[in-house]
Amino acid sequence: KLSVGIRKQWYHAETGSGQISFNKPVGNVNFTNIFNFPKDELLSFDCAFRTKGDEENTHLEKTITSFDLSISKSFFKKALYIELKATDLTYDRTQRGRTLNTNIEILQYNKFATRALQLTLRYNFNLMKGRYLGTNAGKEERNRLK
Repeated sequence: KLSVGIRKQWYHAETGSGQISFNKPVGNVNFTNIFNFPKDELLSFDCAFRTKGDEENTHLEKTITSFDLSISKSFFKKALYIELKATDLTYDRTQRGRTLNTNIEILQYNKFATRALQLTLRYNFNLMKGRYLGTNAGKEERNRLK
């Protein structure tokens, strides 16, 4: 799955330095891949990209790229599920921006702690193999409602 988008605004603000335009577009690209292998294995690879640009009264001054990877497998006729997931492999989810108001300029740098390794184990008890639907189930009730 590939998603591509551009956000563009036509915004001008009065600041202490005069009128400033906040009209540089911001581009987003998200790419999601899921590979399904035989024997109930899944491999997922996600990529996100955001360009520099303007959002409201903030100049975003850094391009952000991030990658996530996960692998999962089911065992015992899908009763046991194991997933290993790594997020933010490039450790690049940072944000640097300059916000301008009438008499204030704010320079902000955020380094998000999003790099992680996660192991998920899930066991499903009493998996239903099939469900009893009965014969003529509810026939009497359907006849009553006619």
